Amino acid sequence: MNWSRHDEVNHIIEKLLNGHRQVFGDKMVGFYLYGSLIWGDFDIVSSDIDTLCAITSEVTPEEIERLRIMHEEISNESPQWRGRVEVHYASLDGLKYFRKFISKMGNISPGEPLHIIDAGIEWLDEWYCV
Repeated sequence: MNWSRHDEVNHIIEKLLNGHRQVFGDKMVGFYLYGSLIWGDFDIVSSDIDTLCAITSEVTPEEIERLRIMHEEISNESPQWRGRVEVHYASLDGLKYFRKFISKMGNISPGEPLHIIDAGIEWLDEWYCV
């Protein structure tokens, strides 16, 4: 497909949002963009797309498998974005109490496959901006 550079990013965001709705349904309560795309120093050639998907409860292994398929479909459709889409799948409690407690969070980021990690205070810098 021959999209303009701006449309490429919007297409990826739209695919993520629609995929999240299919996987989580009403469990999804928010989808947020942050990082260079929002701060204004986004580089279409090298930047990644940073997002946070807020859900009512921790992501399950079954949801991770469905999300893995969705991410692979996006990468196959838009190979120039393979490894450049970062999504954190965090529960509302995890977001609310991450300074005090560790929670399970789904994570896909450049250089890492989609997997479940422990998330706590070390995420303050990332989530403060969100």
